[in-house]
Amino acid sequence: MLHQDQDIRVIPDDPGAWDFVDAAHVTRYEWAAGSLGEEVIGSVVDAGCGTGYGIACLARLFPSKRFVGADYSEAGVALARRTHASLPNARFVVLDLTAAETLDAARFDAALSFDVIEHIADYDRYVDGLDRVLRPGGLLICATPNRATRWDYSDVENPYHAHEFTADELAATLGRRFVVERVLGQHIVNERKRRYHIEQHSRATLPLRNAARRPLARRLRRRIDRRLLRLHRFKSSDIGFLPEVGSAFGLVVVARKRDDS
Repeated sequence: MLHQDQDIRVIPDDPGAWDFVDAAHVTRYEWAAGSLGEEVIGSVVDAGCGTGYGIACLARLFPSKRFVGADYSEAGVALARRTHASLPNARFVVLDLTAAETLDAARFDAALSFDVIEHIADYDRYVDGLDRVLRPGGLLICATPNRATRWDYSDVENPYHAHEFTADELAATLGRRFVVERVLGQHIVNERKRRYHIEQHSRATLPLRNAARRPLARRLRRRIDRRLLRLHRFKSSDIGFLPEVGSAFGLVVVARKRDDS
């Protein structure tokens, strides 16, 4: 589900009713949990945490670790605080990661940045902020849509994105401050659902959408859509993280802060 104040926020509903956007976001946190569990990490910051659902999931998985959700949106942080107030190892703060000079240096062992960097015009300053809040040797996991493919597999630009990246561009941008260890692609690995998703978001469906504006066609379309959505709801197992990046809808970079920075 999308929650909108001044910006777009993702609030996953019941996993049995996930759409593609929900599944794409949640599976990134599920995948990151594996990396966080393999390392000696005491503190994690989620840069651009939104409504805090990802931090909440991780805080429950790792009760001995300390989690901080940071976001520039006061409304998003307020909602996160209300929703996840019962978690003793998670807190949420209003913070602008592009203002590196205002950030406390070397506070965290790991940083997550999911679907944030593409919204920031001065993305180099944002990367500087991520570098500043991490301790030397700290882990960074950064995810963003793949400009070579886009999450909806269409050629329509997202008006909310200031800049999108290919795999090479993202690795080079982060490599200015970090040592890049891995670049992975996020894919729909369920072929039936992948085909349906592409069909739904291709330009070939635009005539149907225009026709749906007429009252009778619109009612019929809603009825069909509800049935199709029930059939094509996404699960975690429908999304995979693979070394192949060219056809991926999303990119994930695992990087490490340099010991001498």
